[in-house]
Amino acid sequence: MSVSTAEVKKVIRRVYPQIRALRRDLHAHPETAFEEVRTAREVAEQLKRLKIPCRTRVGRTGVVGVLRGRHDGPCVALRADMDALPMPEENRFAHRSLNPGRMHACGHDGHTANLVGVAHVLSRLREHVRGSVKFIFQPAEESGVDGGAHHMIAEGVLSDPRPDVIFGLHVNHAVPLGKVSTLSGPLLASADFFDIRIHGKGTHAAYPHKGLDPIVIASAVVQALQTITSRRVQPLHPAVVTVGRISGGTARNIISELVTLGGTTRAYDAKTRRLLQQLVRKIPRDVARAMGGDAEVDFSECYPPVINEAKATAYLKRVATAALGRGQVLEAEPSMGGEDFALFLHHVPGAFFWLGNGSPDRQIHSPRFDFDDRALHTGMLVMSELVLRRSEQVKGAVR
Repeated sequence: MSVSTAEVKKVIRRVYPQIRALRRDLHAHPETAFEEVRTAREVAEQLKRLKIPCRTRVGRTGVVGVLRGRHDGPCVALRADMDALPMPEENRFAHRSLNPGRMHACGHDGHTANLVGVAHVLSRLREHVRGSVKFIFQPAEESGVDGGAHHMIAEGVLSDPRPDVIFGLHVNHAVPLGKVSTLSGPLLASADFFDIRIHGKGTHAAYPHKGLDPIVIASAVVQALQTITSRRVQPLHPAVVTVGRISGGTARNIISELVTLGGTTRAYDAKTRRLLQQLVRKIPRDVARAMGGDAEVDFSECYPPVINEAKATAYLKRVATAALGRGQVLEAEPSMGGEDFALFLHHVPGAFFWLGNGSPDRQIHSPRFDFDDRALHTGMLVMSELVLRRSEQVKGAVR
């Protein structure tokens, strides 16, 4: 006999105070990429108290727990990221960061606490779980090319047992509290990064004709890179090329030898992603050489796009609507942001969704951000229901 959503909500209300306290404790003790030692220890201790076997140090600082139900069935994987950002916090509430220069400004404290809460709920409802649940607590989502998902997958996180489907969430200030949103197909873009070194010839600023100014060349390179999306990419294929950093020169009256640029490219499809890489490698060299200088380009492939699998997304929408009510599950707009949850989706079908965080002033990556603890009710309910209702399905209904 299946458990009712009302009973699931009742269990969530019982565990909520403990999970809220955990979330605030994690916020007060943020740890950046691959330094999540305390966070991982807290997660592992919680799982062990729930009698959920777990492995630690997976992908360096990750934790993986597996809850096995009473009967055979599918394996559902749920993922949360644990790392904080290397930035100071400006909040003044009691649970503000105690680690200078580190802050949970992206909501990963809420993601981690939420998944621990789901483990609490499902361990109390274990007799209703068919198959198994794999809890993936991932380090270093913010790390880019050396992200935690890559390391965890390389160390076998998706085996023994292999998930039939995987789900993940991320807090979103643009989604109202109590609601979630998602989209079938591309939800988030690929995220790749580049560094450019432009070489000139240094001289006194009063005699520019005796040198070769790399700042002027860099200015031309930045302008030329902007023509990639306006003139080289098919207009119906979304793409971004952003130069986010430029550095060069030491004094007002010196023409420097070197200018460095750093930036990112974003796309939804593999063809556009490859085109952006090719042009970002080619254009700076061509422009610099045409102006008498030279350029070197380092391009790092980071995250592929997050592409939600159609059946998994339909299942997510159906389950979330049944649990939260009509009008509480919104159709998301595609975003040019990136997420290394995409790497899991390359191996296992699944879906990623946004968790409402209250109001538009709760912008992530802000020094005044804080996760709205009330969102834990929604996150725990949707993720718990994804497991419990999946257990009721015939294996293979969501592939």
